[in-house]
Amino acid sequence: MTNLQNEYWRLENITRGVSQALRNCSAGNIFRILARKTDRSKVDALETEKAQLAAHVAAMTRELTQKNKEIRRYQAEQTVVLSRVRELLGHLGEVVNKAYLYDQLVESADPASTRKTIQVLVKYSRTI
Repeated sequence: MTNLQNEYWRLENITRGVSQALRNCSAGNIFRILARKTDRSKVDALETEKAQLAAHVAAMTRELTQKNKEIRRYQAEQTVVLSRVRELLGHLGEVVNKAYLYDQLVESADPASTRKTIQVLVKYSRTI
């Protein structure tokens, strides 16, 4: 009930303000005076502009939807690519660590075993 009263008072206040702006005309005459004072060609031009803007907004909404789909697709592709890069870099790090450990092993072992290891590595280097 309070909301309804507030809306009524707000509309009454607006009507009073419009009535005073139109030189104290009655509430019933407000629409007739406004209709006489407005130029119909301006109203038609504004309605045409409104329709054009609504069409433009609809086109931009479709474009935004399409761009969002593209972004989601690129994000999915990016996830796949980044996981592949991480996998490759992870293996690279493991290879470097293994090479370092091999160097340490070679330095600590006797020269005869080093020669045998090198022969085995040369033999299987094409398969690795």
